[in-house]
Amino acid sequence: MERPGRHKQGAISTIENLLQHGDNAAASAMAAEAAGQWPRDVEIQVLLGHALCRDGQTRAARNVAEAAIELDPQHPAPRMLRVELLLQDGDNDAALQLMQEIQRGPNSDNPKLLQDIAQRLTMLGEHVEAERCYARALALQPGDPGAIYKHATSLIALGPLAEADPALHPVLALNPADSAAWCNRRTQRNAPAATTTVVS
Repeated sequence: MERPGRHKQGAISTIENLLQHGDNAAASAMAAEAAGQWPRDVEIQVLLGHALCRDGQTRAARNVAEAAIELDPQHPAPRMLRVELLLQDGDNDAALQLMQEIQRGPNSDNPKLLQDIAQRLTMLGEHVEAERCYARALALQPGDPGAIYKHATSLIALGPLAEADPALHPVLALNPADSAAWCNRRTQRNAPAATTTVVS
């Protein structure tokens, strides 16, 4: 017989796989079943919220987000779900304010969380704040190729090309076949900062 914790991880993996393949209805149905089985598990509740959001059930996703925040007010994942919903509603100011609060709160020294925040800041054109988040993530995970690359591309978006060029060196050293890194390097060397396009 499988241990409950292991069974839960299997359910999470299946739901995530369904979402990756765009089967949002099946993902939300399975996530709802898992949430009923583990009603006080924040990770499961947040996954349900994301599945509902992807399935177009925005009101239900909001309710799940608020319930998950009540379960653990200090956990950043439910609040990042709320950020997604605010962005979907076009309330960018509220989303920005909430992301700033998450960065100041406990449990914020998480490289993946910081990169997720930075990605959303970039989407909103907040490149200075995005670079700070990527730099903080990189300091916490200095050898991670993804963290190195994302920080380098954030420097390109800001325009200090003299800083961006050496920041790409470790990426190319780790993976000489990284075509996106080579493209960004060539772009930032040949184009004016104001017109630089970043390849993600």
